[in-house]
Amino acid sequence: MHEQTLHNENNSTFYYCFDDAVEVIFRNIPNHIRFKYTWEDVMLILELKDEYYDLCSQHVSDDNVCEFPIEIDEEDLRKHILYHAPLNDLDLREEDLIEILDAELVYFEQNGALRDAGEWLN
Repeated sequence: MHEQTLHNENNSTFYYCFDDAVEVIFRNIPNHIRFKYTWEDVMLILELKDEYYDLCSQHVSDDNVCEFPIEIDEEDLRKHILYHAPLNDLDLREEDLIEILDAELVYFEQNGALRDAGEWLN
């Protein structure tokens, strides 16, 4: 099980646990998607998303002054995941990816890590 330390809306520490996020996603996606993908498939999607966020923030260092949170282009994020999924033997449809990413927002919401507009805080 791997985690990331994030912050919630009360500026307290929030541990993003990939396994817990996958569990919440499976509880909140439509049945036709739930039975189409495995636990490992959804975990891969979250790892590819995390990889994309890392790529977007690579230019940030202690010497740089920049705005946080870093703006993420949702369409570019989906393209990144859809490009890399087949390279990892995952046949993924964009419509399914959108449902999975939307279901992940429930996990952030449960942990107080969403803004009013549905943006995660970190």
